[in-house]
Amino acid sequence: MLMPSILPDASSAPRARAIFRARRRRSALVRGAAKRFDLLIASCFRRCVVSALLRLSESSTALETAQHSGMAGDALRIDLGTVADAAGSATVVYDGARVSVACRLEPARRDGLTIDCEVEAASFDAPQISGDDVARALRSCLAPGGPKAFIRLRAVVLKSGRGELCAACMAASLALCDADIPLRGLCGGGCVELGEGALALVATGEGVVASRVDGAGDTAAALDEALDAAAAARGRMRAALVERLSSG
Repeated sequence: MLMPSILPDASSAPRARAIFRARRRRSALVRGAAKRFDLLIASCFRRCVVSALLRLSESSTALETAQHSGMAGDALRIDLGTVADAAGSATVVYDGARVSVACRLEPARRDGLTIDCEVEAASFDAPQISGDDVARALRSCLAPGGPKAFIRLRAVVLKSGRGELCAACMAASLALCDADIPLRGLCGGGCVELGEGALALVATGEGVVASRVDGAGDTAAALDEALDAAAAARGRMRAALVERLSSG
């Protein structure tokens, strides 16, 4: 008795090969899709980890700044490039105050004046600082030789507080850096309690460039504490500038 053949005849061989190639292509596509999915998951995971580390770093830095100045509510927050049509700008929140400063460069003046600042309040309350306070502090921070232009600063006190002088000078210093104006150093601010008032000062690495005392108490101890807070603030400002450069 003859058994039927189980081998495909000649006419079915091309079809079998086509089916085999199609299956192989589908397998390759599935493997490729799986690989791309794995890479996507890994990339998302890395971004989440980096984002979490940055947030942790920022929280640690803010906490460190608060610990240096002895107050839990004065965490320093910095935003660069907050005014679109300015040569440089920054907004700083410090010890209850929020100040935005924009910088504009104009032709050099014949009277030799290099920097000027106007201060206004976003609310009906008059600002606690004057433009001369900010301009005087920033003038001492300009690099030797000064800029080849006249610097006009405009500070807007968005929220008033006892850290107003510090916030304004730090924002102005960062605005100049954002405009690529060379400085000898950054202005860091420190505000600490002094009796029933507070001692606020602005300092570079070379010394104090602006200060305000409202209250009575152990001025020497408060001065040391404020200087430590200003140094911590300068470190936070440098970190914000580096982050801006690396992301830009």
